[in-house]
Amino acid sequence: MQKAYCRQSVLTERIFRIFLFNIITVLVLITCVCSCSTSRSKKRGATMSTAGKEAAKKPKDQKVIGSNEQGRAKMSDAGEEAKKDPDDQRVVDSDEAAQRRVFEDEQEGIATSGVALGVTGNEYQEYDEYGQPMETQPEEPTDDGFIYVGLIGGYGTLTGEEINGYPTFGLVFGGTSKTDGFGGEIRAMVGFPRLTDATGIAEGIKDEEELAIDFVFKWYTTPVHTFVGFCFIGGLRWGMLNWQYENPIEYDDGFGEIYEISGDNLQYLTPFLGVGLNLVQTKHIILGTDITGGYKFYKWNTEEGFDNDVLDDEWMVQLLVNISWAFGR
Repeated sequence: MQKAYCRQSVLTERIFRIFLFNIITVLVLITCVCSCSTSRSKKRGATMSTAGKEAAKKPKDQKVIGSNEQGRAKMSDAGEEAKKDPDDQRVVDSDEAAQRRVFEDEQEGIATSGVALGVTGNEYQEYDEYGQPMETQPEEPTDDGFIYVGLIGGYGTLTGEEINGYPTFGLVFGGTSKTDGFGGEIRAMVGFPRLTDATGIAEGIKDEEELAIDFVFKWYTTPVHTFVGFCFIGGLRWGMLNWQYENPIEYDDGFGEIYEISGDNLQYLTPFLGVGLNLVQTKHIILGTDITGGYKFYKWNTEEGFDNDVLDDEWMVQLLVNISWAFGR
């Protein structure tokens, strides 16, 4: 009987200890849960009143909620923001986020945290996640170059005796790089040469006219933004000397056909080199001159099939002046 009572007492004691242990375990878990909740609310760093007030405001009237002087944002701030429309609300930040957030107002170009965006020229300063200015690499300048169109005219002379010196006029279209100084031009020109008595046919020729197209390469040794510019020139001219006969001639092709010919032409090629000087270089106006020299290679026969036994290949020198209007300079 006594042994049975002792076993019952021991059993009761064990049950009580287990019950007490469970109670303590439950209390510890509840304490941990409360601590975690409290910890999370502390990390929030913003008060509910602040969030509520902001929520009641219209979005355009809201501001970013940051921490107060104790490092905590207030619930009243959150409440104020909650009153606002979504478009007027500001972001309710935690302590850490409040220290690094920089909110850019797209309309005003400022940071709502009170730190002005670093504006250098037309570019905005960027900030890292901690609110510190970031070093930005300057963008490489883009070289779009510029183009120009204008008028060109001058005077040319030849070393031979068959053609006198003559004036030339035309149009020029070109473009120049803004950084490396390379440029190019296409010139379409018309000249008015005159055959001399040295040709032996001057009395039977009239209305001489020369059409020419120049393909020009330029290399500027001075920056394009300077008022005066210097360049080296190289190029190739394709030309055609046209004329009319004083009296139409008849030509037998050898196959029984006779043609009447009232005019003819002779083509040529002239590679040339030279130098150029721009006397004026403004944003839109370019006034320049160049002198070139080259060798004129005439074709061996005319358009109508006559052998060229009149004009010999010869050296050419030409002085040209141009005035152009620039775009994108």
